[in-house]
Amino acid sequence: MVSGVAIVTQSYMALIASVIVLFSTLSSCSCPSNAPVNDVVRGSVSENDNAVLTTAAEDGAWVQDQIQLNGLHVHNNIPRKGINPRTRAH
Repeated sequence: MVSGVAIVTQSYMALIASVIVLFSTLSSCSCPSNAPVNDVVRGSVSENDNAVLTTAAEDGAWVQDQIQLNGLHVHNNIPRKGINPRTRAH
């Protein structure tokens, strides 16, 4: 009969062995030096180094559609009555 300590020890040793194998395989990986650059985001830089980000009308429409789809609503900033005596006059 195998004791609980022996099972935990075997599981711990298996975990250590799998971590060693994982790290040994990761160190042999090489990243490509000519990784493609994402051309989706575009902008221009003016002469005084201020970055300009331009958006299209489709971007604004997409944001509005996402707000409607996700049920996000803009809440009015209405002061609420509370127990603070300084805000009771509002």
